[in-house]
Amino acid sequence: MMLAKHFLAAFAKDNGFGEMKISAEAQHRMLSYPWPGNVRELKAIIELAAVLSDDGIIEEKDLNFNSVSDEMDTLVSEGLSLKEYNRRLIEHYLRKNDNNVVEVAKRLEIGKSTLYRMIKNDEINLN
Repeated sequence: MMLAKHFLAAFAKDNGFGEMKISAEAQHRMLSYPWPGNVRELKAIIELAAVLSDDGIIEEKDLNFNSVSDEMDTLVSEGLSLKEYNRRLIEHYLRKNDNNVVEVAKRLEIGKSTLYRMIKNDEINLN
C-alpha cells in the first residue's frame, strides 16, 4: 500500500491536485486484487483513480482495474496525436464536471477563453 500512496502523492503534486488519500474500502479492494500486471499497472490505476476522484479521496468506485490496460492499449494502438489526446482529455473533464468550463479550465490550468474557442469552433464536443 505504501507504493500506491507514493504514486498518488507524486501524481497529485505533479498535477496540482492537493493532498489526496485512499479510502479504507479502496485499500481493501486493492489488497484483494490479484495484480496480474506489474508496478506500472499499479501506477496507472492510481493515476486514473486520482483523476476520477471527486473529492480528493480515492473511493472503491474510482478504481478501474480492467479498464486501465484497455484504455492505454486503445490510446497507443490508435496512435493519437497530441491534439486528439488533449481533446479527449478536455471532453472527459467537461463530462465529469457537468460542462462547467470555468471549473475545467481551472483544473487543467488553461484559459477558459481557450475552452470557449474550442467549443465555438467544434474542436471539442459537449455531449
